[in-house]
Amino acid sequence: MGIWRSRPVDALAMPRARPARDSVRGDRTMHIVHVSPLDPRELEGAFERLRHAECSAALCLLAPGDSSHLLAELGDRAARSSLPVFGGVVPGVVREGAVDRDGAVLLGLPGDVQIAVVDPADASGIRDAVAHIARDDVGTVFAFVDVLAGTATLVETLFERLGHRATIVGGGLGLLDFQPRPVVLGPDGLVEGRAVLAATSLRSRSALRHGWAPISDPLLVTAAAGHDLLTLNWRPAVEAYREVVEKHAGRSLDDDFHGVASRYPLVVDRIGAEGIVRDPLLALASGALRLAGDIPAHATVRVAHASADTMITAAAAAMASATAAPVSRGAVAFVVDCISRALVLGDRFPEELAALRVPGIAQGGALTIGEIAHSGGDMLHFHNKSCVLTLLEAE
Repeated sequence: MGIWRSRPVDALAMPRARPARDSVRGDRTMHIVHVSPLDPRELEGAFERLRHAECSAALCLLAPGDSSHLLAELGDRAARSSLPVFGGVVPGVVREGAVDRDGAVLLGLPGDVQIAVVDPADASGIRDAVAHIARDDVGTVFAFVDVLAGTATLVETLFERLGHRATIVGGGLGLLDFQPRPVVLGPDGLVEGRAVLAATSLRSRSALRHGWAPISDPLLVTAAAGHDLLTLNWRPAVEAYREVVEKHAGRSLDDDFHGVASRYPLVVDRIGAEGIVRDPLLALASGALRLAGDIPAHATVRVAHASADTMITAAAAAMASATAAPVSRGAVAFVVDCISRALVLGDRFPEELAALRVPGIAQGGALTIGEIAHSGGDMLHFHNKSCVLTLLEAE
């Protein structure tokens, strides 16, 4: 486990801005910088811009597009920066209502920022890290994890230690080829199989929605192991799932499993709240379904479906919920939206990002492989196919 604390900046001259490549938005305490296309020297310049703007640390989200070969150098540049950096590699970044799959978004943060890189499967190490970084005035904790390393222990332990003391927001890191590689960015650069946590005193509030509506009767999870759903109602999970999906879709799962299943996730029932979405990834030869997240045995699930309109309406509902209370002029809107929503919505995905826009507020964020968030009085969960809007406010 590594712990880093943000440190004071030196008062040096501001480097020359590059308006064609990036822009700074926000008040004097939070700044958003966009770098496109992704280039190591431009990224290094962005770190310097934030340092000279007197930011204490930077959340850095990298979307390499076709330039994944540059990731090692990008990580080295981040490690050499005098500004503590955390974040990681994602399929896309979000800036002002647009998606960039070859670029970076950096959020410069004020105040004291405590950063820890942890093993997401080590509950004891996570507890120790939280004890070190979460001070009495903690308001927001960012949590990003290599999605191939597992999420359940991390999420459960964060909620156990922090509860509702702080808003916790983040997501799964990695690329859509699901190949192991260093994707977690900490002050020492990019690492594989880890999670990064950053505790700040920023006040914030989050809203999460997904818009997926059940189309089946409840199905009992009669056996599950990690991400593998083994049986539903004592039948092989694929068999029970196929029966519902093929009847509704009028297509065979065998024709294009991912293309069909991406529009028919499972939703874990919850009382008084939207269910937790689980995205089916593979039909295993054993008859099990491999999901993009853990699923508890003895839960009830339903097969769900959504139209583009209902998904976009859900995003608008997240924005309305997050802005139900007045928003300060210097706030920043941080978006964590699932890459699978972008793939399902296709050409209509910009409408979802527009629905998440808060007028007059700078926006930045990422397309992630799963989302970490709680909303209102809810427990913390790892979600699939959901969108999260977090409003960050300085003191």
